[in-house]
Amino acid sequence: MVRPAFPASGYAVFYLQVSQATIDELYLEAESRTYRPVFREVGGAEDDIFRSQSRVQRMTLPLRRVSAAILEDAATRDSNYRPCVFSYMHSRPGGQYQEPHQDYADEVRAAVHARYPGSIPASVIIAIQPGTRLRLFPRCFDFARPEMEIELEIPTGYAVVFRGDLFHSGVGYTTSNYRLHCYLFFRDLGWRPDVVSNSLLVCQYCGRTERVSARIRQHRYFCLQKPDGLAHRIARREQQNRRGEYPCNYCSQVFEVQSTLRSHILAQDGSTSSHNV
Repeated sequence: MVRPAFPASGYAVFYLQVSQATIDELYLEAESRTYRPVFREVGGAEDDIFRSQSRVQRMTLPLRRVSAAILEDAATRDSNYRPCVFSYMHSRPGGQYQEPHQDYADEVRAAVHARYPGSIPASVIIAIQPGTRLRLFPRCFDFARPEMEIELEIPTGYAVVFRGDLFHSGVGYTTSNYRLHCYLFFRDLGWRPDVVSNSLLVCQYCGRTERVSARIRQHRYFCLQKPDGLAHRIARREQQNRRGEYPCNYCSQVFEVQSTLRSHILAQDGSTSSHNV
C-alpha cells in the first residue's frame, strides 16, 4: 500500500488528461439533470436554494473516462483508493459561502485508519467549465483558521483532490456553475455519503473556537487580543450608552439608553433571538 501522498497543505491540483469533447459532454449532462438543494450551514435546518446536487446513478462513457483519470492520479497517493459516488453540483447566481466543513465524519476516518493504518479518505472536485472555485483552508485539519483561507480557481479539465479531514467549503457565484464531485474511498468499507463533519472555527488572535461563523466573526471583531479589539469594544459601549429615545416594539415604554432597552427585553423573555435591537 502507498501512503497518502498529499502535500502538507492537504490538497493538490492535477490535469485529468481527457479530451475537450469529454468535458463538453459532461457539461451537457450537467445541464440536463434534475438537482436537489444541499446545505449551506452544517447541520442547518434549511437547505441552500442557490446550491444543489444530482447524484449519478449510471456511469456514462464520459464519466467512466473521468473516473479512470481520477484513479490514475489516486493510485499514486494510495493504492486502495477507489473513485465512487459521483455527483453533479450546480450553483446558481447569488449564493454565499458554505460553512467550512470536512467531507468525512470522525468515525468514518477512524474506521478507515483501523482497516488501513496511515490511510485517509479523500474527495475530488472536477471543473467542467471556466470559473469553478473552491474555498480551502490549507493545513487546517482540526480547525478552520480564517487566516489560512484561500479561494482556489480550478481550470477546466483539471481537478483538485483533498484529504477527507481538510476544512473547505463551496463558494458563492455570480453566474451559473456546474462541476463534478467524487469521493475517494475504499472498496471493502461502507459509509454514508454527504454526512460531513461539523465545522469548527477558531479565532486567530486568542484561540477561541465556535461552530457558527457569525459568532466567531463577532468575537474576532471585539477580541481583546486583536490590535483594534479594545477600540471596537469602547465604540460599542459608547453607542450603547448614547442618550436618545429607544422605544420597545413590544410595549409602550421608551428608554433613554439603548443598553437599558436591551436589558428590558432580556428581562421579558430571557432571549434576544426574536427581537431586533
